[in-house]
Amino acid sequence: MIYLLLIFQLFLIVEMRRRLRGFNPAEAASWFLLVSEILYINGDWVVGDDNGSWRTYSYINHPEVLVIYYTCVVLMFSASTVGLRRLSTSVAEVRQSMLAIIARVATVEPFLLGIILLFVGAYMMLIDWDILLDNSTYLLMGSKEAMKGNNAAGGFIQSVVGATAPISAMFVAISLTRRFTALTFGWIAVFSWQLAIAIGGASRSAAVILGIVVIFSSLFAKKAQPFRQAFLGLCAGWIYCAALSGRGLGHFGLTAIPSILAAPTQLDGGKWLEMLSSIFQGAFVTGDGLDYSADFNPIYKILSFSPFPSAVDNFSYYLPLYGINLNPFVPMGAQTEVIFFGPIYTALFWGTLFFLCRFLTKNKNKIGIFYYFGSLYFLVVFIQTGAYPTRNVYRSFVLLLIFTIVLANRNKKVATKAAKSARPALQDKP
Repeated sequence: MIYLLLIFQLFLIVEMRRRLRGFNPAEAASWFLLVSEILYINGDWVVGDDNGSWRTYSYINHPEVLVIYYTCVVLMFSASTVGLRRLSTSVAEVRQSMLAIIARVATVEPFLLGIILLFVGAYMMLIDWDILLDNSTYLLMGSKEAMKGNNAAGGFIQSVVGATAPISAMFVAISLTRRFTALTFGWIAVFSWQLAIAIGGASRSAAVILGIVVIFSSLFAKKAQPFRQAFLGLCAGWIYCAALSGRGLGHFGLTAIPSILAAPTQLDGGKWLEMLSSIFQGAFVTGDGLDYSADFNPIYKILSFSPFPSAVDNFSYYLPLYGINLNPFVPMGAQTEVIFFGPIYTALFWGTLFFLCRFLTKNKNKIGIFYYFGSLYFLVVFIQTGAYPTRNVYRSFVLLLIFTIVLANRNKKVATKAAKSARPALQDKP
């Protein structure tokens, strides 16, 4: 039955490709699930024996549970594209749209860099440098406990510095395709600092922001730079493996960067396979999580869907009281949580993803280049739904949906206004 369901999923994905003929978030997420399942049902070969005491070995005992679940999800994604017209996609189209956006952003680039530098400066003044340089606790560098005073203001500044890393990465990518200026050195300095913090904390975000540089510098380049892009891509892949393998060292901080970067050299062949396949770990967390019997407190369920920060809804107070982990380092993922939350919450979660996928794809022409950004962002967040709690991911989907709706309506009004203003001009012609 398992292989029949996998073949059925493949049929749905191929059918989506045939109908839409272009990149779309529903198809991308479905491919991710299909690959995850293939690795999952071969879990004893992929993750080996040393995979944690929390394992229930669901991929050996009853893998059909996860496969049935994911088949329903792929079917939902396929349904979200029914009736939509074909998508036309070209690299040239994307590049021209990107260049148009850059031309607009260039006018506020100095102001944007100045704001980010202010936050970075505040971060450097408020961070506990003893923790930043050397500590033995994973994730401590990214918590508000690492800030002096352990207060909400320091936590906010810290989150802003982390959230602006993709922006810095994008402008570094732009800088690689133009003449070096003072702004270029400013962006490189900010990006280097953010990258160093991410590596020192053994965070996979370091590989993500370096990957952004690779992708965007390829789009912006006037001529191909295959060797440079290949080198940066290999660096991003190495840092990804270093972040995963370096977590077991028990040594974090800026002084730990050399040892973290060297950590992959200690891996044997089996561990390398486990590291490279870890992006699909959500399937294992979900499959094993479904073996648990979980009963969540109502307030935890409600606040897991809240779009507000903890400073507003106080979720950080309830998390240690009512959150359920598979082990101290493995939280129950959103895909599992919503099942235990109940049918209403399950429908709300997957219904939001259904509508978001459909709205993004349906309004591709209205939102322009943001369609590609939004779809890629959707995929990145969706990958996290297997291994991270609902609270960590759902708000990102909601914010993306709200922004897409606002942008589509705004562009529709602009297009309608332009069409109305053009009509009298055509009527005046003899």
